[in-house]
Amino acid sequence: MKVLVFGNPLLKEDNLPLRLLPSLRKSFPETEFDEADPADIDLEKGQLVVIDTAKGIDRVMLIEDASKLQDYEMLSTHGLGLAEMLALMKAAGRKVDVKIVCVPQGMPQKKALTEVTKMFRAIGLSGNAKRTTCRDHRPLSVSHTR
Repeated sequence: MKVLVFGNPLLKEDNLPLRLLPSLRKSFPETEFDEADPADIDLEKGQLVVIDTAKGIDRVMLIEDASKLQDYEMLSTHGLGLAEMLALMKAAGRKVDVKIVCVPQGMPQKKALTEVTKMFRAIGLSGNAKRTTCRDHRPLSVSHTR
């Protein structure tokens, strides 16, 4: 699967998704992450996963209904924002299954990475599952004697 990552590397308030990329690529090696712009959306794809920065939210959110983008201020410094691009696609009769992972502006990077990773797993992206176990856990050996 391909994930489009939006952001401006020169603007601190818009580059958090880009700063997450090295860790996301390591955690989800089977997923292709592309730094992109809303104009880069492939209109022929049926499903689209995007990460972008949003202003005015306090947690990582998943938006699956493109019309809901109007309810949030996406921090787009692009000539054509994601909401506008998806509206144009809809007006052109294109049906796009979109999942937009909105990362809060100003969220600490470590917290954002944890929340985005959970969100990706919730939407079905597979990654390097890190399992935690108790250090003293040992396999049980069961003998069946009667």
